[in-house]
Amino acid sequence: MLDPEGECLGVVPVHFFAPCGNHDGTGLSVHGVDPSGALEVEILSKHNEGVWNISFHFTLGDITGRFVTDIAPVLTFMHHFSAPNTLCIADPRVPRQREDRPIPPKPDRNDESRAAEIRHDYVRALATVQEYADVAIKVPDLANVSPDVASEVIRVGRLLRDTRITVDWDRLTVTLHKGVPEPTGPQSMVTDSSLQLTVDGITISLGRMRAVYEAAEVAERRIGSSGDHVVVFQPALGKTSAQLMWAGPGSIGS
Repeated sequence: MLDPEGECLGVVPVHFFAPCGNHDGTGLSVHGVDPSGALEVEILSKHNEGVWNISFHFTLGDITGRFVTDIAPVLTFMHHFSAPNTLCIADPRVPRQREDRPIPPKPDRNDESRAAEIRHDYVRALATVQEYADVAIKVPDLANVSPDVASEVIRVGRLLRDTRITVDWDRLTVTLHKGVPEPTGPQSMVTDSSLQLTVDGITISLGRMRAVYEAAEVAERRIGSSGDHVVVFQPALGKTSAQLMWAGPGSIGS
């Protein structure tokens, strides 16, 4: 998939099987599939009055249970399958022999296209997490992934890629151990914590994360089950954003 400047946006290799002809010899059908088995491609050719009319059909199947490293390139390719991008078809053995086909405009965004965008961002984030995980990650059943969970995974993926991101926050719960005085009034805060992500019941450790809150104030106080003081903070002075910083892959396992 190429953008209007000719830059590559996504690549998917497809293995095509032998073509099949129709009963009167005026048409051909070629079927192919990508290495993950999720994307099927059918090329239909019809000969009519000396002209071959060719159409391409792309079908994305169920991605549940597939390894994220296999399926992420497919979703990236499909994510960019829209105007004004161009579909480029080439033989990997002879890359100069290629055919470029502009992608026609498609209808305005709807619920289905928005769901596809979230699916792409979610799996892309999982593929980023896979770079630092000690276990192979498969795509869970997305019907069981809540919007909040998907947003958290996407946020962690951004953090791992950029190492520093800005996020909005509204509540932060902190346990103050015995002897630590309770804060009063608005103040800046810095917290260090473990960065973990749970995917389909598997907890993945991703090292350490630091969060910097420009202004916070106490919203609630209570006594925890162990007798420690639990304090809930909220943004103060209209400062609702926080800086998250990942300590990098060297912090994993430390």
